[in-house]
Amino acid sequence: MSVMFLVLPVALVMVLLALAAFRWAAREGQFDDLETPAIRALDDDEARPEPPPTPLKVAEGSFRVMSETTYFRRTLVRVLIVQALTLLVLGWLHWTFGR
Repeated sequence: MSVMFLVLPVALVMVLLALAAFRWAAREGQFDDLETPAIRALDDDEARPEPPPTPLKVAEGSFRVMSETTYFRRTLVRVLIVQALTLLVLGWLHWTFGR
């Protein structure tokens, strides 16, 4: 019965992380085009010009272009935040139940 005190909080945290990941993916447009990547694998590897950077909507009527460096930095920050939260949860679990 005491294992429930461990399993339930871990399960709730995992569900919240999964929902947060899904929400982020949906807002970033990861599910907008599901057919093109599958078809792109069948295309010949011809030299194609790079498409222009995708503008991100900042405010109504204004656009900002995100560079690859900015995108990489934001992704890195998100990964580091998830790792830090994971370490905090694991530390709390060890401190609480590891005695």
